[in-house]
This record gives sequence, structure tokens and C-alpha cells, in this order.
Amino acid sequence: MIIQAIFIHIILLGSIFVIYFRSPVITGLSPIPNNQLRPPAKRLVLLVTDGLRSQSFFENDCQHVPNIKKLFLEQGILGISQTRVPTESRPGHIALIAGLYEDPSAVTRGWKNNPIDFDTVFNRSSMTYAWGAHDVLSIFSKITTDGRMLIDSYDHDWTSREVAKLSSWTRGKRAELQNEKRLVFFLHLLGLDSAGHIHKPGTPEFYENLHITDRGVLDIYEYFERVFPDKKTAYVLTSDHGMTDSVR
Repeated sequence: MIIQAIFIHIILLGSIFVIYFRSPVITGLSPIPNNQLRPPAKRLVLLVTDGLRSQSFFENDCQHVPNIKKLFLEQGILGISQTRVPTESRPGHIALIAGLYEDPSAVTRGWKNNPIDFDTVFNRSSMTYAWGAHDVLSIFSKITTDGRMLIDSYDHDWTSREVAKLSSWTRGKRAELQNEKRLVFFLHLLGLDSAGHIHKPGTPEFYENLHITDRGVLDIYEYFERVFPDKKTAYVLTSDHGMTDSVR
């Protein structure tokens, strides 16, 4: 009886790994052909405010993000993204850009690489131009094929200097990009995550960074509208994960 009980427990324990540590990536699928409908936008600007929780965003009727609030009320749709554990940058960005949860088999690679390659919206674009922290951009630069992704990583925070670099870069390619379709511009804004870990959410230092981010998002929106005045640009602003008051 003891041997049988041990055997049953081993089977039950093993079933947990079979169920929860099976890769969600389905291989061998053919891409769905594009339909003939005219898309509502020619390009996507994806802004990810790393570590910004909904509580900080909606606090006191969005008092800390008045510019973003105005944009959403006048131009867009407002909702709350829900994450699931682990609330880290890597799985959050994979869920946003690839549409799947982190591959549990990546634990064998120390959560640095995926044993199985997966498709992303970047692979479905004609070209992706990405700015952000190296550890986030490197996730997708390794699996984005055919040279469809150009990246410019920075070491610390997204600052006005980085916005100036973006302005200078797009100004040089403005004529080339005007008629290009299926463009993706990916901007990873790290400042709030850094401020939250250093000072904790709810502190004056965190809100100062939130105000800078709020103004920066407006600057980015107005800049893209000037560069591409055809009203064919879609914008998505979201976060990869939230943050608790006790974050370290």
C-alpha cells in the first residue's frame, strides 16, 4: 500500500508539470492571409509605460496624467489591462506583443530565452522601429526575422534627449515613411518602473516622474501627428505590469 501511495503521488506531482509547464507555443501554423478590407490605420505607435499601475493612473480622476486623460477623452478608448504572475517586464511584453503568456519551458534558460521561437506583431509588420531598454528589446530582436526590426536602446530613462533623437531620426526618413504601410513604432518607457523600485509608488519622486511621462506622451503624440498628418496612425498606451506599495 505504501508503494502504491508513493507511486500515485509521483503521478499526481508529475501531472502538475505536464499541465502547467507545457509550452503554449503552437508550431507549424501558417499565417492567416490578409483580408481585402482597407485597414483603419497605416501605422501603429505602441507606448509601454513600464511598471505603471492603474491605481496611480486613475488616482483622483487622473490628476497626475492630465495630458493623457485629455487624449483618451478626445481621441481614444480607455480600459484597464490585467496582468498575471509573474509581473515582470519579460512576460508582460511577450503577452502584449506576441499574444501569449510566457513559455514555462523558458525556466530552463533562466527566463532569458525561449526554447521555442514564437511569432509577434513585429514579424507581421513591414518594419518595426523600437526604442527602449536593451533587456526588453533583445527579447524580440532575436526572433524578429528578415531584418524587420531596427532598435535603439538606452541605459537609463527615456528623456527629452531621446525624444530629440527620435525627432531627428524620423525627420530624415519622413518622405520614405509617409506612404509605408504596416509600420510599428515601439517605445518602451522605463522611467516609472525605475522610480517605483527606487522611491516606491505614491512618493513625490514617483509622481514627478509620472508627470514627466505624461508630458512626454503628449509630445510624442503631437510629434507623430505632425510627421504623419494623414490621420492614419493608431496609438496604444499600456503597461506591462503594475506595482505594489511594498515593491523593493
